[in-house]
Amino acid sequence: MIRVANILDRLPVFALVATALFALDVAATNGATATQATMYIFLGLLLVMAPVAQATGLAAAPAAVGFGIVFLLLFLALAAIELIVMRLLKDRPNVRWIVRVSALLAFAAILLFTPPAGAGRMF
Repeated sequence: MIRVANILDRLPVFALVATALFALDVAATNGATATQATMYIFLGLLLVMAPVAQATGLAAAPAAVGFGIVFLLLFLALAAIELIVMRLLKDRPNVRWIVRVSALLAFAAILLFTPPAGAGRMF
């Protein structure tokens, strides 16, 4: 019988929750009220995927596809970081959850409580 705690230890919980929080923040705000952290993360990921978008014709795709790819890239980056940190803390399950919750609280605070970026557009 597989315990639920073992399954949750193997899932990238921080990456899932942080990506969902970022997606809700982007969906709930417009470019004028978005925080600086949201704009930096979003525009940074757009710049990362710009050469690929230009080479594959993704630039002509609908905006929803671009949003989906930005969220996928954010999830993959956060999941990779979480995987590396959790491998370093392999023998300490209690510390793993403390690190996950602390990182999630820090990510939420940075994302939600930085000052507004000012007038601008996401696309």
